Amino acid sequence: MLVLYGLFLVTKPGNITYDAWVHATVFVVPAIGFLGQVLQQALSGQHRA
Repeated sequence: MLVLYGLFLVTKPGNITYDAWVHATVFVVPAIGFLGQVLQQALSGQHRA
């Protein structure tokens, strides 16, 4: 997720500033997917090696 955020900051035009909620969505959206995957594996009882 840090790589995605770094890419977001590097490709941002210099004269544009974003509100805090825009920066937060860079972390929140992937985190939801990650937590969903963890929950799915926990409920199925299977672990990847």
